Amino acid sequence: MSAGPEARVSPDERSGSFVVRGGVTGAVLPVDVLVDARVHPFDAANDIRPLYPNLLGRGLVRTWRNPGADAPDFAPGGLDLTEDFHPVRTDGEADRRITVLGWPSEGVMFFQYGALRPNHNHHIMRDVLCWLRQFWGDEPGAPGHGGPPATTGEHRPAPVPAPPE
Repeated sequence: MSAGPEARVSPDERSGSFVVRGGVTGAVLPVDVLVDARVHPFDAANDIRPLYPNLLGRGLVRTWRNPGADAPDFAPGGLDLTEDFHPVRTDGEADRRITVLGWPSEGVMFFQYGALRPNHNHHIMRDVLCWLRQFWGDEPGAPGHGGPPATTGEHRPAPVPAPPE
């Protein structure tokens, strides 16, 4: 259960732990450990750049919502995505022509920039590699020409390693 937006933390003198009270949800949650973590304040509907408001207005994407049991849904502003980063349209179908990574995925996924550190086998980077293989057509049945585009000269794209089993 989540306390939702406008949560407040106070010490519980009796138990020696803490209580989190949801300002919007009314939830009262006793907790033993507090972690200071925040979702980036990306909001597709209110973005100052026209891309996301236009995609929303045309029904090509929709925002993700975490349904509330006895309270309003929690909608942080990120997009509703499939597990392979394709947005879900307002009709409920995934649009495989579009792929979204980064801040717009916040909420339904948690894009951790620590994933980019060298020598870490982070699940996000494995997900990105799976998406790249699909984009390049290296997955069975995927559209594409079978690999990254050829380049001229000394600079060639590095091969994409397969994720560990």
